[in-house]
Amino acid sequence: MNVNAKDRIKYHRMLGRYLKAYGEEYSEREREYIKENFLSDASINPDIMLQIYAKFGMLNQEENFYLGFARLIGQRYGWDAKVLEVGGGYFPMFSKYLSDLQKEHNSKGTVTVYDPLLVTSKLGRVTLRKEELTKDISVKEFDLLVGIMPCDATKIILETAIKENKEFFIALCGCMPNDVYTPYYLRQVYYDHWVDGLYELALEQESQGFDVLFEEGQTHNYMYPIISSIRKR
Repeated sequence: MNVNAKDRIKYHRMLGRYLKAYGEEYSEREREYIKENFLSDASINPDIMLQIYAKFGMLNQEENFYLGFARLIGQRYGWDAKVLEVGGGYFPMFSKYLSDLQKEHNSKGTVTVYDPLLVTSKLGRVTLRKEELTKDISVKEFDLLVGIMPCDATKIILETAIKENKEFFIALCGCMPNDVYTPYYLRQVYYDHWVDGLYELALEQESQGFDVLFEEGQTHNYMYPIISSIRKR
């Protein structure tokens, strides 16, 4: 990340304040990772860093897919949608952006996040649930289920959306479930197979009156596939 000396000092001060506020919510290993990789190239960083960069206003328009997806969701599904983000990450910037945009549009929309890794207990108007979404949790109050790089939560988003007849939007990450061992030289083959299986599962919604979409990254140079559904009007 190309940051001049003056801005480096400013951002390191911001990081110090951030870790003072939220550092204890991260594991020791995660805190060390943040310190060691802070100000490294945004294009090669996982969400643990990208969410901090987004919070600090360090991402440009091309890099900030959290904001890009928040705008896309509002335009595609309407600003009044009651949105549930599953696997929102440590500091769920997508949900913060979406909630702020809903407010700007004077909408009745709401945003709720489920993730056991949440490091903050307050995020504007966003409702935070520091827990996993399980099959026992009702999603009837929501219109749309969203996952932005949701990793292991990907499948439960799909299964829940299908079971409860809900629209969904999942921007896949580049990994697979933790229980899938993948030799490095076969990684792309296994990943493609994993994605194909998710898309095949998603297509079950077509019989429920939904259009199911498969897209390559359409916003802010997002490099992984996006699978979503829209209820036919």
